[in-house]
Amino acid sequence: MSFGTDAEGNDITPEIPVVLIAYEDRDIFDAGTGQLSLVSDVYVNNLNARQMATFSSDGATYDYRIKPEISAPGHLIKGAVSENDAYEIIPTATDTYDYWSGTSMSAPNYTGAMALLLSEHTIEQAGKLVIDEGYLASINARTMSTAEQMSDQYGLDASVRVQGAGMVNVKAALDSKIYLEGVENSGKAKIELKNNVDIADGVIKLSFVAHNEGEAKTFNTKVKIYRPSVYRFDRHDSSKESPSIDNVKLQAMTNTLIAEVATVVNIPTGTSTIDLDTITLASATKQYIDEHFETACPIEGYVVLTNDEDPRLSIPFLGYYGDVSQALAVEPFNFEKEPGKTYPSALVNNIMRIMGFDKGDFSSDMAVGYFDRSFFDDEEVDDDYVSPFSDWLYNKGSLTSIKGSNNLGFSNIKSTKNANGRHTLYSQNNNNANTIIVQQYVMRSVQTNDLTITKKSNNEVILRDHMFDTLWGKDDYFALAKSFSLDKYLSNGITGHRAYTILGLFDQDTGDNYPDGEYELQFDYVLSDGSHQIKTYDLVIDNGSPTIASVSAKGEYLRVRFQGTVMGPVRVGSTTVLDPQKDELGYYADIHEREIKNGRIFFSGFGLIAGNVNAIAHFDDPDGLIVANLALSSANNFTVDKSVDGDTLSYALTYYRYNSTAFISGDKYVTLNIPEGYDPHKVTVLDYDSANVGIETPYTVYNQAIRFLTVNSRFDVVLGDAITLSSLQITPPNKTIYAVDEPLDLTGLLVTGKYSNNSTVELFDYALGEVDMTSPGNKEVTISYKDKTAIFNISVVAEAINAIVIESLPTKTVYELNEDIDLSGLVIKSLTNTNKVAVIENYTVAAVDTSTPGGKIVTVNYEEFSVNFAITVLKASVTSLSVTKVGKLYYEEGEALDLSGFIFTANYSDNTSAVITDYRVMGFNTNKIGHQTVTINYGGKNATIEVIVYEKGGQIPTSSSSSSAPSSSVPVPSSSSAPSSSVPAPSSSSAPSSSSSAPSSSSSKPATSSISSSIVSSSSSISAFSDVVTSSAPVDSSITDPGKINRGCGGSITTSLSLLAMTALLSVGYIVFKSKKEK
Repeated sequence: MSFGTDAEGNDITPEIPVVLIAYEDRDIFDAGTGQLSLVSDVYVNNLNARQMATFSSDGATYDYRIKPEISAPGHLIKGAVSENDAYEIIPTATDTYDYWSGTSMSAPNYTGAMALLLSEHTIEQAGKLVIDEGYLASINARTMSTAEQMSDQYGLDASVRVQGAGMVNVKAALDSKIYLEGVENSGKAKIELKNNVDIADGVIKLSFVAHNEGEAKTFNTKVKIYRPSVYRFDRHDSSKESPSIDNVKLQAMTNTLIAEVATVVNIPTGTSTIDLDTITLASATKQYIDEHFETACPIEGYVVLTNDEDPRLSIPFLGYYGDVSQALAVEPFNFEKEPGKTYPSALVNNIMRIMGFDKGDFSSDMAVGYFDRSFFDDEEVDDDYVSPFSDWLYNKGSLTSIKGSNNLGFSNIKSTKNANGRHTLYSQNNNNANTIIVQQYVMRSVQTNDLTITKKSNNEVILRDHMFDTLWGKDDYFALAKSFSLDKYLSNGITGHRAYTILGLFDQDTGDNYPDGEYELQFDYVLSDGSHQIKTYDLVIDNGSPTIASVSAKGEYLRVRFQGTVMGPVRVGSTTVLDPQKDELGYYADIHEREIKNGRIFFSGFGLIAGNVNAIAHFDDPDGLIVANLALSSANNFTVDKSVDGDTLSYALTYYRYNSTAFISGDKYVTLNIPEGYDPHKVTVLDYDSANVGIETPYTVYNQAIRFLTVNSRFDVVLGDAITLSSLQITPPNKTIYAVDEPLDLTGLLVTGKYSNNSTVELFDYALGEVDMTSPGNKEVTISYKDKTAIFNISVVAEAINAIVIESLPTKTVYELNEDIDLSGLVIKSLTNTNKVAVIENYTVAAVDTSTPGGKIVTVNYEEFSVNFAITVLKASVTSLSVTKVGKLYYEEGEALDLSGFIFTANYSDNTSAVITDYRVMGFNTNKIGHQTVTINYGGKNATIEVIVYEKGGQIPTSSSSSSAPSSSVPVPSSSSAPSSSVPAPSSSSAPSSSSSAPSSSSSKPATSSISSSIVSSSSSISAFSDVVTSSAPVDSSITDPGKINRGCGGSITTSLSLLAMTALLSVGYIVFKSKKEK
């Protein structure tokens, strides 16, 4: 209905509660006095009832202990408040109640529960009642032992790492004569396997201590074992999520049941140790975990003990299969990451993207830029000072958004991966770049950390620093908090913790720059569990450009060798780009003769971090003469006029631009090969000036070539002492195993000559001996040059497949019962004895039985080879509940609910059905007269039965109308598997803070978050859960006293006839009141 509109046409929404009265009941109100029973016949299910709140904190602790330990209502709890948002005392009573969430609510709920328990266990000392200290010491173990596990949206137990032992149940804790401990006298009912040698290998050994204050008992015991579920995330094109997070498998907070073991446990009177039978994870389960979890996987669950007489008992357990010590302290840097793999920082970045912080970046990275010396001084700054790190810290930009003292942005550091898998980082150290900023995504709690830069030439530590926490870091604080996103930071853009540091590449005392050279950068972490991790990188500081060392013809290629600490790409002409190679002699690039343009080859060699060199060479020049000059371009060329007079070689160069003679400005460097047989260190270079005067010029030797600066491009080279070839040296080619009749591949072969002056020269005109490739066996390959020879060995084999491997797993690895196997995404490759890899298409897959739940091994066959991967077949899920036999439906006020005459059946997704007994019951209040809906919950589905509670001492109601009789019903399952309920909100007497005679707290209401705090002298970690079962609480009360308005968390409300009092009674929603007709 509508309440009309205001003057501007806006819909009017009343600011006070509104009660709608049926017109047929007007006479009752007109009378002014009398009694009226109000019954709400509309209920709205809360799909999140009895589930953990999404904001509740999760564990485990850094040392793999179970935290939180217990849960209590903590979501949308209505209670008294004393301050408003401005932290001012509220002057009126109208705003003194509010709905709050978090551990600020769950902690007092749990405190109240413990207060009730302690009030029932006092002793008299010196005429006073005091708390029983022995009971106080065991109270946490008692509440944990009798806690009820919350469900996830699929009807399975919520994770131990989220809810601990479960939701506190006051009545069960009071009634139970037995409580459990994981370790005797620990005061906690939890089994912490951590990463002991057994669980690390998939062997679960569970043991706990039982304290029985009554007679011996026998319990049916069920061990439920879970691992985290793995889900595939598919991004929608229209979503705000990062495009990089698509079709990726992610670990979820929900669990997959991997085993359920039934046994019987006898608990004698007194204290006893209960050792359960050893459980070993199935091989298929372990293989699935190995394939989907990088280092270790949580294995958790509950041991549940039930019988027909005693309160339900349970104890949680948690351990880690695998090796937790292998989990990295920090995420790999971007330059280390595997392509296509999703890392934790990408998920945090995705959250920021959704919230509008598109430019923020939490990934581990390094950037280089420039800060002047004053930036590193500890000086006071003005109030209006804007930090260059502001945008980065508040996620308005990444590291490259930081601007240095030269007003230029930082850039990502350059790196290369060495043959040994170690990375080398490169930086200049000048007015363009003298600072490295490091950011790290922290994946494990770090107790302390250290960072050093060491000069390799003398092992001197030239810088010592540490990584700082972005929110808590300071010079004397070395700990690092984990980098997950936190809701309390999201609103201002900070999002969460991360580690960073700023490294100035100069001596802080003298101000001198660190010189060019090789260094080692090392990160050292001591984790909170005491383990130790080190990350080490090579660091090269280089401010120079590469130089050309030599040029030699090699078949169809011109091999140009470069001298330099590092090399970037080599550009040939205007289009071709080559990646330089590196061998024992340094960097080189092989330029094909097709790059000859106008008789010459123009190329540029680029440094990885500094400048470049431009050069021109001629393919057929036996001297390998090269001219290098930054002013050269593809339009230039030169010719050489060479003459020989004894041991003197004379050269005159003429430069051209588009076939016309031209002047080349700037320094011109010449690289020239010295004829074989002469010592390049013994030559003399005379460079002639404009007056034709020869001036002896210094030069640099690279193998058999020299490099020098020429002024006028006319020079003589006077040869010195002769040298002789002493031996040949060989670096074998990359490929040394061949199939029969496969041609020899000399890629990677390096032949060098060792000469009498100890110089080493790369040789090309060697001869290759004949090799028989027609038969298997070990072969010798002979290399000859002049009168010297050398050999390397190869193997020729009959090619065959050695093994088949899984290149990528199928997209789908989790199945419902009887679902067909889907191999989409599966890639199988073969490996031969000649190291060839090929994709296999015509493999076969053995039949897999998906009719039973659990881990399954899928076997892929090809010829005589096979390879396995694991899948998980889920246990049949509950699709609906049925009431297959109806029992007692009428109850006298105060009479306990009796479901012994009912039979409830669960219907499963595999079309089977089974009678259930371990269901949960919600919604019955023996003190509430009238119709009540009792909800039966099992496996995330509900069934309801309608019962009637009649006045104590009265008669069982009868009715000719079928609508007034109690009934049972099964709600139609929704498309969601989330639990639903059709249960009226329980009265305040059923809340956890009620008296000892209250029903189980499983009937209680509100919701959840998680904390670790000391409550009533007992340390207990609490979570908050959502247990509000209706959006509008039904009311069935006699109106007698307008002053009795219960402002607690629901329940029956009593007040007397007054329309205004009724209006004030209901705080939310609109409820149609119907009069209860007298018979």
